[in-house]
Amino acid sequence: MKLESSTPQKGKVQQYILSGCTPEQVKQSADNILAEAGYKLKKDEWTGSEYTKGNRILRLLFGAFVKYNKLTITVSANSQQVTLLLNNDSSGFSGGLIGMNQVKNEFKRLVDSFDEKLGTTLY
Repeated sequence: MKLESSTPQKGKVQQYILSGCTPEQVKQSADNILAEAGYKLKKDEWTGSEYTKGNRILRLLFGAFVKYNKLTITVSANSQQVTLLLNNDSSGFSGGLIGMNQVKNEFKRLVDSFDEKLGTTLY
């Protein structure tokens, strides 16, 4: 598995293009990276997988004092490459300005983690 490119897309989406692998291998690598970061798989459908970290109800009640983040990954393939889209589904609005900044920093940390680990033999 080789990481060909990592590019930010419009909105809160990061696109990864990999070669020399199957979509299943890419999804498993993404699962491993997110599990290491503390995310839990909530929904696994053919259109994408949804991961969360933290508690949504407590975030609504206590704002920025409680962490919550929600991500979606989508894996697609053509004959040569596999594309992984990492989409940040949280706005952080329930935590106010501090919460919005927390979500932005968490996504940036995850993008850095994916850039570093995706495509390596360990993941």
